[in-house]
Parts: sequence; C-alpha cells; structure tokens
Amino acid sequence: MIMTGLILEDDQRKLAAETVAIDTNDHPTTNQLTNILERSNQLRRKIKSWFDTQLLYMPEAARERQKSKQNGSPDGIQGTKAYDIVLWLPSQLASKGIIVDQSLRQFEWNLRMGQVNDSLEDIRRTLRLRSYLYNYKDRFSRGVKANTRSTTTITAATQRLHEASTKYQVARKAMVTLSHGLETPPSWRTTFRDLRAQDLRPLSEGLLDDTEGKRTVSWIWLQYPMERDDNDEDPRFNEAVRIEWCRARARMLRWSEEVDLLQEEMRRILQFLKWESERWRQRGTIKMGGGKQEHEGRVAYAHSQAEMRLNLCRHFKDLWREVPLILAFFGIPEARVALNDSILCSK
Repeated sequence: MIMTGLILEDDQRKLAAETVAIDTNDHPTTNQLTNILERSNQLRRKIKSWFDTQLLYMPEAARERQKSKQNGSPDGIQGTKAYDIVLWLPSQLASKGIIVDQSLRQFEWNLRMGQVNDSLEDIRRTLRLRSYLYNYKDRFSRGVKANTRSTTTITAATQRLHEASTKYQVARKAMVTLSHGLETPPSWRTTFRDLRAQDLRPLSEGLLDDTEGKRTVSWIWLQYPMERDDNDEDPRFNEAVRIEWCRARARMLRWSEEVDLLQEEMRRILQFLKWESERWRQRGTIKMGGGKQEHEGRVAYAHSQAEMRLNLCRHFKDLWREVPLILAFFGIPEARVALNDSILCSK
C-alpha cells in the first residue's frame, strides 16, 4: 500500500510538471490538452482506488481527508487538481502530529531511503549528461537548426534534473519527519544532506567565487548509498571520479611545487642580501687613491650600504618567520621548509 502511494505521488509530480509546461505554452495543441485531461482523470481513479485500500490500514487518513474536504472521485471537487490531492501518507500524517502505526512509518522510511538513493544517482547521471551536451554543443553545433536541437535536448536534461532534485527533497523531508521515534542509521543525516541549488553542479565545476586552487567538489559526488552492492557500481561514474581525482592531484602537485619554489626564492633572497653585505664590507677595505678623508668616506659609505642590506635581510626574515608554522599547519613536512635559522642577518 505504501509503495503504491509513493508511485501515485511520483505520478502527481510528473503530471504537475507537464501541466505547467502546457500552461506556459501560448498555443497548446488539442492533443496535448486532451492527453493532460485523460491522464488527470486516470490519476483520480487510481487515487480513489488507493483510498479504499488505505482506509483498511490507516483510518486516520480518512478523517483528515474529511476535514480537508478532498476526495479522489473522477469528478473531484471544483478547484482541486488531481496532482493537488493530498494522499495522507504516514509522513504527511506525522507532520500534523497524528499518531501513525510504527510499522507503517518504518516501511515508508525504508522506501524513502531507496528514493533518495535513486534520486541522487539520477542527479549525478543527468549532470554528467548535461555536461556532455554542453561540450558537444560548443564543439559541433553550427547553424540555427543544430543549435536549436542542442538547446532543446539540454532543456529536457535540465527538466529531468529538476524532477530528480524535487523527488530527493520531498523524500528527505519525509525521512526527517518519520525518523522521530524510529531506529534509523545514525549517519543518514550527514550522508543525505539538504540539497541546495548550488549543490547541483558537475563534478569539475566549483562555486561561483571559487578559484581553481580552492575549488571544492559538491557533496553529491562524495556520497554512496548506505546499503549498496558492488555489482551496482556505475563504471562511468567511477571513471569520472578517477579523472577528477587525477586533476585534483595534478593541482595539488603543482601548488606544492609552487610552495617549494617560493621557499627557495625566499632563502635565496636572504642569502643574497647576506652575501652583498659582506661584499660591501670588503669594498671598504680596498685602498684607492686619495687622501685620508676620502678613504674614510669610502669606508663609511661601504659600511652604510652593508648595514642597509643587513637591515633588509633582518626585515624580510622577520616577515617570513611564521612561514614554517603556516606550512606545518597545512600539513607540509618539516623537511620541506627551507627557511631556518642557518642564515644569520648580522655582522
């Protein structure tokens, strides 16, 4: 019974989406309107038949239906669409504070678990498909006809993505409602998080303000079903994850190399300033032509230049003193830290 109710709920979502698409069309055809009307009447009859079965197991649903003045007859009540009829599943009754048999709640929770797993898989599959369609359109679509056809296909994929995300959100909301008082896995809330619009992005795409070095992967690509068989693995998904892992590893190695190069450049700057200071001091010892006052002036100038280099060396070393701690904080081994106290910026 609960499984049939979830199927009817899914049929309601599909009918509502198609009705909205017809309503937004300025010139719907007669066949389209007839098809929507026939499907609406057929759905009403299915809901009416399901209500009769539901009455045997959930009489409290009939009382709520009488309060809301809704029924599932083929004619229905004026103003109530077939996709707006409340089915009063255990999760919907529980959200109103109505006591429902625990076995029915547990059964629906298990079915909702399957729904969120399937919805996440549909979302990932559709995102991969849409990324491929975008790349194909950019590379091969030329002319109005080809671009229109590609755009239509991408729009259909986007609609499938919206349907899958809506199904996930409805199923998770029902799981949250049903979880009170049930024995559920403790980690299901962290495994199946609240789905936001910014989470619906391809595997290789970050947030709007993310740079290439700080780009993060959406959590939907990091979650697997809580109960899955190894035979259910999608080879295309595994290949996409491997490719993204290789890209992330290449970025990590490139940035690690930049850190090594930067440390070496900092070390060389200190070493160069120390060497140039000693060079100026040696210049002050060279005797050249002229009197005693000229020699003292050359020595004073050489020492001032040497002291200037030492001051720069000390200043840079003070600025960079925290660099080893920062690198250690981010997990870079101590052996790779090039800055140390081996370079003494003193006379």
